[in-house]
This record gives sequence, structure tokens and C-alpha cells, in this order.
Amino acid sequence: MSRRELTAGEVEALLAGARAADELNARLRSAFDPDLLACRPVEIGAGGLAVDKPGVLRGFSVWETSGAARAEMVLRDGFSDTGQIVAVLSLAPGESQRDWFGDGIAVSTGLYVDLVAGDVAGAVWVRTRQ
Repeated sequence: MSRRELTAGEVEALLAGARAADELNARLRSAFDPDLLACRPVEIGAGGLAVDKPGVLRGFSVWETSGAARAEMVLRDGFSDTGQIVAVLSLAPGESQRDWFGDGIAVSTGLYVDLVAGDVAGAVWVRTRQ
């Protein structure tokens, strides 16, 4: 088998292929980045700021803990009880609710748990960059 030198066009084609492979690998790494795919539980109770940066609300699980009174809470995009409403929950005494939002609901600022009435325990499941 004889060897020959590559033409400039062949070298450019090989380099373009290598760049395309590198770009594809980078996209695949970011698409399957566990920091982006996995969500983490953030415990809620007395309400207040649950997440202090943009992210995705993937779901929640809450329980009214007193067993004697209703609980109402509003999940908001923001840092206070004036943020945009993302979800509203109303729990009967002793009731629990859970919901999973699939791909999730984006929050552009943060996630604030506005506990309007009652006592709750539970968690919101959020995805943010670490």
C-alpha cells in the first residue's frame, strides 16, 4: 500500500468532521448533564424562599400537618408574596397532595412558597444549575 499526502481539501474535510464531532459531543454532554436533568427536593414548612435562582419546578408533595384546619399555599415565581403565581394548593385537614409536572414549569427569578393559611410539611422538587 502506497502512501500519499492529503490534499488541502481532504485535510479541511477531516478537520470539519472533527469539529462537528466535538460539537455533537458537547451538545450531548449538556443535554444529559445530571445537574440539569435531576431535580432535588427542597423542604418547605413555614413558607418563604425555597429557591433563590432561576430553575424549573418539577413537582411537589405537601401535607397539612395539624389535622384540624385547612392549609392554603401559593407557589410564586420570585422572592416574595408579590411574585407571579405558578401554582395554588388548598388542603383539607390532614390531606396530602402531590403533583409531577413532567418537563416542569420554569421560574425565571426564584421560587417562593407563600403559606397563606394553616400548617404544612413537604417539599417542592426543583431543577437548577448547581
